Amino acid sequence: MSVTKREFEIAAHNQMFRAQRAEQKAADTSHALNLLLNGSFDALHSGLTGDGAVHEFLFGVVRNFPVTNQTGWPVPAGMTENRKIIL
Repeated sequence: MSVTKREFEIAAHNQMFRAQRAEQKAADTSHALNLLLNGSFDALHSGLTGDGAVHEFLFGVVRNFPVTNQTGWPVPAGMTENRKIIL
């Protein structure tokens, strides 16, 4: 059974989409680390476990984050958004 050109195109497009999502996740992680290092996170919830450990959930907002084209639809140049990050 041979693979058609169209099947290769679909596989390449899917791989490109997965790569873009991985790049976006890396960028989000980078911004979260910057917020954490700069003390820009606020406490959202704290909980105490049975063994005495404290679990804290923090949140922050990345302002004016550049929007990337993940859907295939055109994105205007310079478009930004605010993204919520929860740790």
